[in-house]
Amino acid sequence: MAKLRTIRGACRNGLTVILFLAVTLAAEAAVWTIRDHLIASAQETETEAIRVEARAKALALRETLSRTLDQIAALQSVAGLVTKARRSGDTDMEKLARGELGVRRGIMTSTITAIVNVTPDFHVDWSNLDLSRLPAWFGDREYLRPIAAGTATEVTGDPLVGYSSHLLVIPFAKGVYDPNGVLAGVTIVTVDAAAFHSLASTMGVTGHDTLTIFRRDGKVMARSDGEGIGETIPRDNALLRAVLDNDQSLTRTISPIDGVERIDASERLGNSGLSLAVGLDLHARLGRLEPELDRIRQDALESMVLIGLLGGGALLVWDWRRRAAAATAGMAAIRKSEALFRQLAEGMPDLTRLLDRNGIVLYASPAVRDLLGVAPEDLVGMPTGRFVHPDDVERIGQNELLRQPDLRQTTSEVRLRHADGRIIRVQTRLGRIGPADRPPGVPAIVSSSRDVTEERQAEEALRHATEELDAVLHAASGALFRSNLDSAGNTRILFVSDSVETITGFAAAEVMATPNWLRIRRDPSCEESVIENAARLRAEGCSTVHYRIRHKNENWIWIEMFSRSLGKGRGAVGYLRDVTLERERELQVAWVSQLATVGELTTGMAHELNQPLAAISMVAQNAMAVLDADDISQAGLNRKLQRIVKQVERAASIIEHMRVFGRRETELPASIAVGTAIDGAKAIAQAGLHQAGVRLIIRVEPGLPPVVGQLVPLQQVLINLIGHAVGSAREHTPRLAEQRRRIELDARLDGDKVVIRVADHAGGIAESAIPRLFERFFTIRPAGPGTGLGLSVSHEIIAAMDGVLTVWNEADGAVFEIRLPCAPPDRD
Repeated sequence: MAKLRTIRGACRNGLTVILFLAVTLAAEAAVWTIRDHLIASAQETETEAIRVEARAKALALRETLSRTLDQIAALQSVAGLVTKARRSGDTDMEKLARGELGVRRGIMTSTITAIVNVTPDFHVDWSNLDLSRLPAWFGDREYLRPIAAGTATEVTGDPLVGYSSHLLVIPFAKGVYDPNGVLAGVTIVTVDAAAFHSLASTMGVTGHDTLTIFRRDGKVMARSDGEGIGETIPRDNALLRAVLDNDQSLTRTISPIDGVERIDASERLGNSGLSLAVGLDLHARLGRLEPELDRIRQDALESMVLIGLLGGGALLVWDWRRRAAAATAGMAAIRKSEALFRQLAEGMPDLTRLLDRNGIVLYASPAVRDLLGVAPEDLVGMPTGRFVHPDDVERIGQNELLRQPDLRQTTSEVRLRHADGRIIRVQTRLGRIGPADRPPGVPAIVSSSRDVTEERQAEEALRHATEELDAVLHAASGALFRSNLDSAGNTRILFVSDSVETITGFAAAEVMATPNWLRIRRDPSCEESVIENAARLRAEGCSTVHYRIRHKNENWIWIEMFSRSLGKGRGAVGYLRDVTLERERELQVAWVSQLATVGELTTGMAHELNQPLAAISMVAQNAMAVLDADDISQAGLNRKLQRIVKQVERAASIIEHMRVFGRRETELPASIAVGTAIDGAKAIAQAGLHQAGVRLIIRVEPGLPPVVGQLVPLQQVLINLIGHAVGSAREHTPRLAEQRRRIELDARLDGDKVVIRVADHAGGIAESAIPRLFERFFTIRPAGPGTGLGLSVSHEIIAAMDGVLTVWNEADGAVFEIRLPCAPPDRD
C-alpha cells in the first residue's frame, strides 16, 4: 500500500511538473509573440511616417521644379521672339526681346548656363554668350534632330558637358516657327544639373536620400548625389512602371544605381515629359528604431528568463507553498508587465496613454511633449478631452468604446490645441483592456496617437489643385478625358472632367457609364473623319479632329478633339472643346467674302449674259422676217431655232454656275474632283477675264485623284486667285504686252498631294507685302470695292482642308500654290 501511494504521488508530481512546464512555455511564447507584434508595429508606423515624409517632400519639390520649368519655357518664348525679330529685320523688337531675356535670365542666374539659337541646319545664329566660346555648328547634338525632322516641337536632351561652361548640363530645346509653320530655328536653354543638388538639400534630401529627375524613357537627367546621371532606369523597375501608369506614386524599390532600398515618392512635372522621385533611405531611417527595438527584445528576453525562474522556483516549493508562490509569481508578472509596457511606450514616437473607464488619464508617455508641448505629469489625472477642440469632443474614440461594450478597438481623428496655440490634427487608435465594467482608477483603455497635420494639409492641397484644374477647364469650355478599348472592342471613357457637362449637357458620370458614347452622339456623316483620325493617331501618336455631335438638348454642336496615344493597349488621353461659335464665325467671314466676290463679278456677268440674249434677239428677228416674206425653208428655220436653243443653254449654264456659287455652303466635307472645281471657277471668272483682256490657260493632269473638302469653297479660292491675277494684269503700268496678259492654271499630282498653281506675268508682289498677304483686311490694291478678305479667307479654307496655300515671285510674276492631300481610296 505504501508503495502504491509512493507511485501515485510520483505520478501526481510528474503531472504537476509537466503542467508547470507547459504553462511556463506558453507564457514565454506569449511574451515572444507580443515582442514580435510590437517590433512589427513600430516598423510599420515608421515606414508609414517615411511614406508621408517622402510624399510631402515630393509635392514641395514638384512645385519648385514646375516653377523652374515654367521659367525655362518663358525664356524659350522670349528667345523665340528674338529669332523672329532677327528674321524679319525688326531691330527694335529684337532689342526689347533681348532686354526681357536678360531680365528673365537674371532671375535664374544660378541655374541657366547658356541660351543659344541655331538655324534649321544647326548653325549658331545668336547666343547670350560670346560666340567665340561656342562652335559654329551644333549638328553633333542628337537631341536637335527630332525638331529638325518635324517629329517633335520641343525636346529635353540627355545630360552632357556644355561647350562653354564645361559643366554637366541638361539641354531644353524648342522649335521656333514662322507664321506659315515653317521651322525658323531652335532655341536651346541649358540648365546646370548641379543646381538640383542644393535644391534637394534645402528640402532635407541628404545622406543616402536622393532627388532624381528623369524622362519617361527612364533616362536620368539629374540626381542629388551626382551618381547615375545619363544612365537609364530599367523598364521593369517598379518606380519607372509606377510613373508611367500614374501622375504620382509611392513605391518601395531597390535602386539599380547604388543598390540602396528606398521609399520613392514620384511626381510628373506637368507636360514636360519629366518626372521627379524623392527617395528616402529606408534602412537608415528604420535603423533609428534599433535602440527601441533592442530594448523591446531585451525586455522580452528578461521577461522570459524571469518566467522561467519563477516556474522553476515554484516547482521546487510547490507542495508546501503553492498559493504563496503563485501569488508572488502573479504580482511579479504584473509588475514586470507594467515595467515592460512603460519601457515600450516611452521608446515609441507616438503618444501612448492609459485611461480608466471615465476617460481619466492614468499614464502618458514622454511623446506628449512633442505632440502637445506639455509634460506627462501635467496630463495625468486630466480628462482625455482636455486639449480637444470643442467642436470635436463628441468624436473622441473612447466615447464610442464606452457606448458599445462589445467593441474592442476603434480609431478616431480630432483636432487638438497645442500648448503654443496651434491647432493640430491627431489620429488615435484605442483598444479595450479587460471587461467593460472595470472600476474607476484601473486601466480600461490603451490609446496610441500620432500627428497627421502635415498629411492632411498635403491631401487638402491636392484637393484644391484638383478643384482649380476643374475650374480652369470650366472657364476654358474644355474637358480632359482618358479612353480605352475594352475586350469587346467598345470605346470606354475611363475619366472625363466635370466640365464636359458644360459642353455636351451630359454629366461626367453619364459619359463614363455609356460604352461608345461619342460614337452614339456623333453625326454619322463624320465617320470618314473618324477613320482618318484613328489612322493619324496610330501613325503619329497624336491627332486633332472636328466632329459634329448631338447635344443632350438634341441640338447639333461642333467639337474639336485632340488625342494623344498612350501606347499599344493603353488607350489615349486628350482634350475636347466646343468650337461651334468659332466655326460659325469662320463660315460668316467666308460667306461675306463669297458675297463680295459675287458683287465684284456682277458687272462682268451682266455683260456675259447680254451676248447670248442679243444673239437670241437677232436670230428671232431674222426668223420673223423670213416668216413675213413667206420665204419659209424648214431646214433654214430649224437652223435658226437651234442657234436660239444654243444661246439659251449658254445663258442657263452661266446662271446655274452663279446660282451654285452664290449659295451658302452647308454640306459636310466629301470627295471632290479638282477638275470640276476648276471648270466652275473658269465659268464664273470668264466675264472678268474678257473685260480685262486676259487669257486663262488651264492644264489639268489626266487621272488626277480627288481631294476632301467642299466644292463651293474650293471654287471660291480659285476665283479669288484668278481675280487677284486679273487685277495685277489690269493695274500694271505701263499696260502689259499681249503675250504677258495671260494666267496659267496648272493641276498635277506630286506624291500624295494634289498641287494647283495659279501664275501671272504682271511683275510680281512687293517682297515686303508677302508676309502679310494672308492677313485679314490687308490688301495691296488701291482703294476701291475690295474687302481685303479674299486671300485671308482662301488661306483659311485651304488650311481647313488640311492643305497649304503659299505665294512667291518668279521672273515676271507671282505664283500662288495650293497643296492638298489626296482623298483616301475608300472615299472614292
